[in-house]
Amino acid sequence: MRFIKELKRDEFENIISLFTDDFYFFTTNPDIVFYEELNSFLMLNGKTYKILDRDFQVIGLAFIKEFNLKYILYKFKIIKSDLNQSVGRLAFKEFLIFLFKKYKNIQRIETVVYGFDKYELDFYNQLGINEEIIKKKDIFKEGVFWDSYIFNLAKNKKII
Repeated sequence: MRFIKELKRDEFENIISLFTDDFYFFTTNPDIVFYEELNSFLMLNGKTYKILDRDFQVIGLAFIKEFNLKYILYKFKIIKSDLNQSVGRLAFKEFLIFLFKKYKNIQRIETVVYGFDKYELDFYNQLGINEEIIKKKDIFKEGVFWDSYIFNLAKNKKII
């Protein structure tokens, strides 16, 4: 069972160091972390949660921004292992259970996958969350040079 606790601002620097520790990257081969993703966990008008394992070690981060009682934007990142491993899948499912319990009237949950993060896209596809994928550059057309994906999870409650 994972533990999900709200992250205090003064703890953030220590946890971010897990993303940038060269020895950690060499020994565990985690996903590449985009700088924009790290910034997304620091948004002021939202809550950042740390995901802990049984030994109370941080294995991931989750950010939640509530727009109204029915719509939530989130970002989820496992830093201890690839998302495609069972640790990542279990932590994500428990994070969704946490969201659905905390926000009872939720109708739409979205996330953005930065760049062409194949591991993260494969992770969502394995969970069956590939029904509504939107490329931002398809929405905004000209002048947009990034490729982000938006997933709608609210109709996928069956994955938990």
